[in-house]
Amino acid sequence: MKKLKITPEMFVSKPFIKCPKCGEDVYGRLMINRRSFVRRCNNCMHSESYKLPDIKKKIIYLDQMAISNMMKSIRTTDPKKQTQIQNEWKVMFEKLDRLVKLQLIICPYSQVHEHESIVTPVFKDLKQMYEHLGNGVVFYNIDTIIRYQFYEAFTKWLGVKVEPITIHNVVHGNLNGWQDTIRVSIEFSNDRTDYIQELKMTRDVSSLELAKVFNRWKTETQKTFMDWFNEEKNAYGPAYWQMYLKSVLGYSLSGISNLVFSEKDVLIIHLGGILRQSGKIKEEEVFTKLAEFFQSEQATQIPFVINYSMLAAGLANQAAHGGRTRLPNMGTSNDMAFISAFTPYCDVLFIDNAFKQNIKEGDKILKLGLSDKFYSANDFKGFFEYLDNIEASASKRHLNKVKEVYGEDYGQPYTTMYDK
Repeated sequence: MKKLKITPEMFVSKPFIKCPKCGEDVYGRLMINRRSFVRRCNNCMHSESYKLPDIKKKIIYLDQMAISNMMKSIRTTDPKKQTQIQNEWKVMFEKLDRLVKLQLIICPYSQVHEHESIVTPVFKDLKQMYEHLGNGVVFYNIDTIIRYQFYEAFTKWLGVKVEPITIHNVVHGNLNGWQDTIRVSIEFSNDRTDYIQELKMTRDVSSLELAKVFNRWKTETQKTFMDWFNEEKNAYGPAYWQMYLKSVLGYSLSGISNLVFSEKDVLIIHLGGILRQSGKIKEEEVFTKLAEFFQSEQATQIPFVINYSMLAAGLANQAAHGGRTRLPNMGTSNDMAFISAFTPYCDVLFIDNAFKQNIKEGDKILKLGLSDKFYSANDFKGFFEYLDNIEASASKRHLNKVKEVYGEDYGQPYTTMYDK
């Protein structure tokens, strides 16, 4: 059996400088923390911690199409298979990877990436791509973000001051800290058959439901964008409340042994607790008060509801007035969900061409100021300019600190990620 000998030197990496204690040029980097890094000497074992300056990274969300195309662009080594569009995706990866390593941006991944990747035969390659650019920063699931937004709206509805939700409330991981060079990825189960089947079934059901609605929209030629927008906006809160009531009925029929709380259950229990603790209403009035909130104007104003209603109204407008006959595909529901949930917390999002156009048209009417947040493959040039400006705007002090901590060549893109 082959034995692996582990020595202290194995944990120390370049760049190496002169040790302040023994004078040898083997004083390397041992570890990187959020606001500091540690050097250790491979000769005398002297260790010392050094502070790092605060940083604020740009938050860039990449849709599944971008993840997939960047993966393909650097996995394909045959020049004959490299098309012009693949070259653009490769350039995009190189720019993003460099900026991540320069500690200037982070590209959080999400459960949407996992769900859309795990049903493909190249799941491991896709996962490697989105985890590499996300560097451990991941959005909470969308239902959790909706729950947070409803909680904030409910608190305001009661006239209580509340801190606004920020990106720090909706992601897990080291967002604005200096990143270590070691990343650990864990898979909990090799047999994902049941999980994949369940995902496919859920996706198919969502796709069919959206197709039914789309076909209905095609017949509603008398309606305008604002009609559909208000219809969606005003329906979400009551529908959310009704789904909660159905789940309560399900629990009562199936028994306590099958009790599994959803995000809706957690939210309603929490909001009910707030009402009870206030001492201002009787127990028998709690449900009535909660139902009143979900039908209120405040409930229609959460970012997810506004964004989702805009996207739905855009699709409806295309179906009824824009001559669109192509049904929404299986990824449409996912795209609508992540755009609606993550947009308030990102600096920019890279999405598909159709949704970028949808948002541009909706933004003209609603004046939400969202259009500039979105890029797509139709505007690689604009996106590349945006990325280039991030590095150009970085201070010399910051870039020198990156070289000090990580080394001169650390910003080189990892285009050999898939080399065997």
